[in-house]
Amino acid sequence: MSYPGLPIMKQLLVLAAFIMLVGLAKGEDKTRYFTDGNKLLQICKVDYSTAIAQVEFHDIGNCAGYVAASVDALSMLMKLDGQECIFKTDLHVALGQYVDVVKLYLINHPTNRHFPAIELIMTALHEAFPCK
Repeated sequence: MSYPGLPIMKQLLVLAAFIMLVGLAKGEDKTRYFTDGNKLLQICKVDYSTAIAQVEFHDIGNCAGYVAASVDALSMLMKLDGQECIFKTDLHVALGQYVDVVKLYLINHPTNRHFPAIELIMTALHEAFPCK
């Protein structure tokens, strides 16, 4: 199904997130994940105020991009597929806030970092921005 006005990459990202979430709901985790919590924390732990190397700036962009794409995919999943509220979306929440929430969750939950990054992002956002 195609959604007019929605770029094909976003449609594919939403589809991938949906497939992954369906697999998680069934308890069957046979999906190949590119990034787990350990990898995400590695690129997100760079401090914006002290980043000086090109690699550090690259990691900052990758972290923010991964979190932004995950927020977009999960938000679209809730909207397009009539899913229950996973987390409360708010137009006033800045990307930096989402990144901070995810980073703090990863730091505070080291025993969960082997799980897929998208699952950890979903949990972090659900805890920080609960549906009411």
